[in-house]
Amino acid sequence: MDARLICVVGGGIAGLAFAALHRKNGGKVVALERETVGDSEDGKSVVISASSAKILQTAGVNLEDAAPLSCARIQFQNAPGGITIKNGNLLGCGIAHRKARMQLAKLQGDSFRCPVSVTAIDSAPDAVNVLYKTKDGEEKKVVAAGVAIACALPNLPQQFSARSFDYRQAIITFAADAKNFPAGLAVESFTRLGIVALVPRADEKIGVILCADSGKAGALSAMSDDALLREINDCFGGEFGLHNAGEKFIYAPQARRAFPLAADNIALLGAGATTLHPAGAQGLNLGIADAECLAGLLRREENVAKSFVEYRRLRAPAHCAMLAATSVLAAGGHLRFAPFRILGGAASGMLSAI
Repeated sequence: MDARLICVVGGGIAGLAFAALHRKNGGKVVALERETVGDSEDGKSVVISASSAKILQTAGVNLEDAAPLSCARIQFQNAPGGITIKNGNLLGCGIAHRKARMQLAKLQGDSFRCPVSVTAIDSAPDAVNVLYKTKDGEEKKVVAAGVAIACALPNLPQQFSARSFDYRQAIITFAADAKNFPAGLAVESFTRLGIVALVPRADEKIGVILCADSGKAGALSAMSDDALLREINDCFGGEFGLHNAGEKFIYAPQARRAFPLAADNIALLGAGATTLHPAGAQGLNLGIADAECLAGLLRREENVAKSFVEYRRLRAPAHCAMLAATSVLAAGGHLRFAPFRILGGAASGMLSAI
């Protein structure tokens, strides 16, 4: 077994960013993913911070065609207040989730194995055995110095436990054209429909993310494209003139937190540790920060277990704060009471500070 070999379970952006960074630092990686990356479009338009963009570029992702953001508007309909965050240079980027993930997967070369199914993770004092099956049913094993779990495994190793929360909401996401959408702007608004986020894309379309309670989401998703866009445009007073909606994707958001963040020679990062509501657009930023932190600690400290202990100390507070802040935003977007609006504004400010 190579003392610098880390097995990454989960081939999302955070897991693959860690894999790329660890390899750049002289480590070795085997990454396992259950899906074939690139087989289908996931419809996600994702906002990342400027610091996350720098980390992805360090990992080898080409973000030249990302949509740069210099201004983020967080607004509360029919209520006083709201926040506008500006940066003369770069506040963040709107990226195509699938495209960034495919670039990272390609960087892994032969060390990226998909589609495979992880069947067991057995930790021993000096190594971790990760058992998995290929799509043909062949059983294989990776013996690594440590494991980074970057996906929400249904059955975590025995050292860990997890708590989950169903928001009883649904996300409807699609791309649309806009007649008047300022360059560099991203918008998140708490509307009568629910939380609506508008994210610019590199193809000059606008990514629309609508989060509504489950009952309302069913009715909204059943609307014609034109009728749904009329409802959304009305929430913004017709400011942006959204039209020509593309294919819709629908999924249910859930919160999940696993703890501890690391134990023995197993660490959790990104969605493996904490799954967030999309309000505030911080889930991917959290995972990318995890990836940079863990890769940096492994570069400075040869002992994997010591690196994982320090990683847990450094990153656990951020996971707690981010889960709390996004949960307040999620509740505030669907409850009509003024105190939740105020809490939502406080949570938005907290996220921007973090």
